[in-house]
Amino acid sequence: MDFHLSQWGVTSHELHLPLDRRVTLNMTSKDVLHGFYVPNFRIKQDIVPNREIEFSFTPNRLGEYKLHDSQFSGTYFAVMTAPVVVQSLSDYQAWLESQKSLTPGELPNPALDEFKQTPTTPLKSG
Repeated sequence: MDFHLSQWGVTSHELHLPLDRRVTLNMTSKDVLHGFYVPNFRIKQDIVPNREIEFSFTPNRLGEYKLHDSQFSGTYFAVMTAPVVVQSLSDYQAWLESQKSLTPGELPNPALDEFKQTPTTPLKSG
């Protein structure tokens, strides 16, 4: 999962949010139905392929949480998670500044790795 904060020129694999500030996420899926789900926030939003979904909420507790994909979207859907960090406004602004010069690396993708493997046993039918 990637988070693009275009107004600040930041892309991250972590979702950082300022405390007690309403945030609006514009979410898209390029492939299948996904679900934005943060259990600690008690929020969930389906993300439909090829549609932009706007979703707003206000994080009201400092801390680190986990974002999950709530939709069964394939073999490795359970590893589709991302850290969510809710921080004070000053810490959030400092994080934004620190990220402006960085480019996130590639995340491991076990489904793609498996897809690229050459089968060792041919499939048989009948």
